[in-house]
Amino acid sequence: FTVEEYVLPKFEVTINAPKRISFLDQELKVNVCAAYTYGQPVQGRVQLSVCRKHYNDRCNETPKGICEAVTAQLGKDGCITKVINTKTFKLYHPRMFRFLDVEAILTEDGTGVQIIGADYISIYQARERMWFKNMDMYYKRGIPY
Repeated sequence: FTVEEYVLPKFEVTINAPKRISFLDQELKVNVCAAYTYGQPVQGRVQLSVCRKHYNDRCNETPKGICEAVTAQLGKDGCITKVINTKTFKLYHPRMFRFLDVEAILTEDGTGVQIIGADYISIYQARERMWFKNMDMYYKRGIPY
């Protein structure tokens, strides 16, 4: 049992990524921002990783996965946007996994303080989509249109 002093972080990391993607999507855009509690942007370096992990429920194996990682300096606005190619994740195997893990480790310039932000992206399983434009307002399901 230990008692430690807790100090609130001076800044926070936010990740803006799509909530879900389809296995047909070829790329996804991830935006990482860092701001101090008083609103000013943070200057620092971010390590962004997007991973597809495969968990085997039958065995207690550690998750194996495929990751795309990027390290970059934040802009003057405290943000960075990266486009990740999804081909390396092989999203067309829907039974193996249902989401991508997104993690951003931000290291503040000058102090070296690190804060981690995390999110996930669901993988949409449907294979087909259909939209009706200018549809008759009296359409009834099951009747030929």
